[in-house]
Amino acid sequence: MPRGVLLGEPETLGLVPYERRPGEACLVMTRHPETGGAVAAAMRWGLPTTTDPRRRILQIHVEQLRGRRQARRARCLVPVDGYAQLGVRRTRFRVKVTVGMSLAIAAVWTDGPGGPRFAIVTTEANELLAPIHGRMPVLLPAGMWSRWIADAPLTPTDLAILEKPAPPAWLSARAIRAEPPPDSQRSVRQQLAEWAPGCTLWEPRRQEEPSPLSPKPAELPLAPGGGPG
Repeated sequence: MPRGVLLGEPETLGLVPYERRPGEACLVMTRHPETGGAVAAAMRWGLPTTTDPRRRILQIHVEQLRGRRQARRARCLVPVDGYAQLGVRRTRFRVKVTVGMSLAIAAVWTDGPGGPRFAIVTTEANELLAPIHGRMPVLLPAGMWSRWIADAPLTPTDLAILEKPAPPAWLSARAIRAEPPPDSQRSVRQQLAEWAPGCTLWEPRRQEEPSPLSPKPAELPLAPGGGPG
């Protein structure tokens, strides 16, 4: 069984399409700090805060990346073919990718004693989703994945592109009339096979448990068709 990067070594991760809950372990893709290649990892949704350990930062605005502090954060990708959005009057909507292309949500992450955690990056909603909510995730096609997870700083041109919402033609949205089923998880093996074929989960060195003998992870190619369809 592939091993994860979280303390406790999860056997399951949050379901890739639609349902992710704060604090839940999810499959992400990020840059390996030694090889520079892309690797899959398990991280929990919600960055820790210094003022209140119970509070988590679930999202940051893409406009904040123009600031020096946020721009220094490590970056990762959350592969999706859809997501759930809470809209007006507490109505839940299912936003689905309708084009035959791989998309991933831009995200930032940090590591710490409690394990790696991420927050998604949002921008202003496009014309389709604006009546539902004022913000939407920054959705990146496969051709932009390498640039997002690269170690190099984002340029003003990069940020201008990221701030543009995904075209409405890429997505559809409909209200969810019923609650999602309680079993909203897939095994690590299933998710790796679907979203990162041939790739193992990366395990960075833990501050409290250094692991210099960890096996070298397989790299995940960043090419169209390498992620969700």
